[in-house]
Amino acid sequence: MKTPTKRILTTAFLPLLCLSVLTSDLMAQQGPASFTPMPPQDLPDVDPAVVEAATALLEEAQKAFQEAPAITSVVKVFVESGEMQKKIVINSKFGPDGQVFVEAPDSLVVAKDGFLNVVNYEIYDRYLRVQMSGNVSDEFDSIYRDRFAAGFEVLMRDGEPIPVWLEAIMMRSVGVPAISGLEEVKDESGRALKRISVRGTMGSGHLDYDPESKKILHVSSKMYSLEGIEGFQWDMNLNINATYLPKLPEPIVFDPGKRLGVSSLKEVNPVTRNELVVGSPAPFLTGKRLDGSDVTLSGLKGKTVVLDFWATWCAPCKRGLPKVNELYLENGSNDGDVVVYAVSIMETPLKAEDKIEKVDEYWKKQDFSLPTLVCTDDEIPRKWGITSIPKLVIIDSEGVVAESINGYHEDLKKRIQSKIDSLESSE
Repeated sequence: MKTPTKRILTTAFLPLLCLSVLTSDLMAQQGPASFTPMPPQDLPDVDPAVVEAATALLEEAQKAFQEAPAITSVVKVFVESGEMQKKIVINSKFGPDGQVFVEAPDSLVVAKDGFLNVVNYEIYDRYLRVQMSGNVSDEFDSIYRDRFAAGFEVLMRDGEPIPVWLEAIMMRSVGVPAISGLEEVKDESGRALKRISVRGTMGSGHLDYDPESKKILHVSSKMYSLEGIEGFQWDMNLNINATYLPKLPEPIVFDPGKRLGVSSLKEVNPVTRNELVVGSPAPFLTGKRLDGSDVTLSGLKGKTVVLDFWATWCAPCKRGLPKVNELYLENGSNDGDVVVYAVSIMETPLKAEDKIEKVDEYWKKQDFSLPTLVCTDDEIPRKWGITSIPKLVIIDSEGVVAESINGYHEDLKKRIQSKIDSLESSE
């Protein structure tokens, strides 16, 4: 079962794609097969003249954005889905020679002097630094296989086709948007705006465009109801405050702090770069017993150690625990040279005491002699390179990783015991 760590880079590097962030947990619970959008029936045909006129306005907006010598912009996004609300503020600057600065609460993107720099603020020691061979959106497409991740303003500035940046500015909430209407509206100050309506397979929305300033000022979208998801609701409002300037008030600078620049995502991601390798020393680990006392991996040196990483929300983990419990009993119940522990990680409560309480509540309902530890340090998955659970790790008496088994297997017990016997016979 995939763990939340797989979204570390996605959510931090792609701050504009709120849809994936806000609906991922719901999708994980319901399953992707449940998600069938239900658009309104018998939608009217769209007059080609309306599409042509609206497209001309979008072309005008993009041309003004591209030709401005410098731009400062503040984009405020508000997304509401059921009881969940999320606000994001993105600050951007665009200068000469393709210079770009885009900062969101959890990430920073700077293109300058021929390099693209991407900082994930959740990763304190490294950032991505690659030499550019094209524009920013091209580099995002090369690195992430997704040019939409660069954000709609970068896509507009780079001259991407209207359908590309239009999908991005709608936060992908409507699917591939098609123009469905054009009308004149007035804002709160009485200013006349052009409202361009769009719709797609997933939802509908509109953009409010000011012909006088040639700027898109506001974007709104609403997803259709989803078959099988009662009461599903997803609304997005985006406000753009862009200022076109002859030059930037201050030059774009990039300061990564103490982070080291590396050239690949694998080197940045603390999970993938800390991937467990058989034959390498096991990372440091401290787990709490259910009575609150600590067990350290370093304190078990000299013994063969079996660690079964699990969580109370993980169904495959629960299937494997009885087999690990049998191994514990058959190998001396931790009184000999073999030590077996279940290790709970990534429990949903935020506080350490709440994590322990949740595991304790579950463990008391089981007929296990096997002891479980609770890792209250949320960094453990990163330090151990754990991308999915269950994960079982066998460590030899010298503290070296001897075996790593991902997922549940019917012959799990046999495989573990075989490795234990092999280690004992080699000593």
